[in-house]
Amino acid sequence: MGGQSAMLRLLITGGDNMFGRAIQLSCWAQSPGDDDVRDSQRAVDYLRACLACESADDAPLPLSRIREMNRTGAYLWGDYLGLALRPPPDLRLFNLETAVCTTLDNDDVPYFKGINYHLHSDNLRDVLSSYASETHGDAEPSPYVISFANNHAMDFGRKAFDDETMPMMRKHSYNVVGAGETIREAARPVEFVLGGECHVQVFAMGAACSGTSYEWAARPDRSGVFWVPGLASGASVDRAFDAIHAALGQHPKRGERSVRIVSIHWGPNWAYRYGPDDGQAYRRQLAHRLIDGAGVDIIYGHSSHHVRGLERYRGKLIVYGAGDLVNDYFCFENLGDEPYNKLGALYVVDVDPGSGDLRRVQLIPMFMDRLRLRRLQRGSRIWDARRHRLRPPDPNAVDEFREFVNRLSFLDSSPGNALMFRAADDAHGPTLVYP
Repeated sequence: MGGQSAMLRLLITGGDNMFGRAIQLSCWAQSPGDDDVRDSQRAVDYLRACLACESADDAPLPLSRIREMNRTGAYLWGDYLGLALRPPPDLRLFNLETAVCTTLDNDDVPYFKGINYHLHSDNLRDVLSSYASETHGDAEPSPYVISFANNHAMDFGRKAFDDETMPMMRKHSYNVVGAGETIREAARPVEFVLGGECHVQVFAMGAACSGTSYEWAARPDRSGVFWVPGLASGASVDRAFDAIHAALGQHPKRGERSVRIVSIHWGPNWAYRYGPDDGQAYRRQLAHRLIDGAGVDIIYGHSSHHVRGLERYRGKLIVYGAGDLVNDYFCFENLGDEPYNKLGALYVVDVDPGSGDLRRVQLIPMFMDRLRLRRLQRGSRIWDARRHRLRPPDPNAVDEFREFVNRLSFLDSSPGNALMFRAADDAHGPTLVYP
């Protein structure tokens, strides 16, 4: 497939892509009040902190130039653009964890959440322009899917979601899963026939244990996201499985070459921060049941602010947490974050289109540099938010990332099924590879 390979190749664009706060303010379209959207501080304060960071570039660009470049997303996507993959991906997956609208002051905005992410509707079209057109070395760009069932999709209320977000998504024909005008629409997959022969389905849902509110649950007569219960007991796993199984059953696989993907927003932001068990046993139980009893071939999990473990269960890939990719978090550090690796990753996943079984995974380490996505190199200098300076090149950065991912894979997976990665280098930089 992809014109060059018998495998189905997926490119997973990280886990959490947070386009609010400083990312939104680095784009050209602004809503009244955007500067003052706040959590612990105002959005404009995050922007100033990000722009005050030193960059590995010799001449950091001014905000005016950044905004001009982001009319196509060229600044934001940075080293993602021009990333050559051999073979190129057949399909790309992308979790958008930000409300997309223009109105910030409707009466139903859930300010009680404490953190509300906003991206202007016009900016989504623009920042996705470069992403959408990237070919990764193919003659044409591959299709991409926006997973939108998460705890920030409706951060500025259902009215903005109904009147602005969903109409905009339809207008631009985005392949959106996990959200809709009714539960039937939110639970419906995006489906493709790739390479003229492989049927691929992508579903998405958000679990309450990620902070996705029950009030956002789509119903037969109400918009929202495909919501499932928090995974905190065997009974809640049963309820979540039943809801997902029922949705998947409405859209059967087709033919012998058919791959079913589930994108799920679940679990806490930080693995095992508050004890030896953070509900991972129940997430693992649900993942296994979806593979055993619902014909799922790939589980693309997200919510954690760092890469979590990867498991191969009965031949199928489970990504328990794909980690952050695009955000403004590089400019600050909270107490308690120190044990967690700060690198994000692109996931290049090869599966057998006949069986859905995993054949290979490659993680390409990435980081944010002054609101721009960068690929980790052996000589990369990354901003140290605690010391307020660029770190010198760290020759051990790749090995430390590998050790972190492998440790989380061991903790998150069932015995004997953890993916253990090795560090390698391709023509463009370091990677982690399994097997």
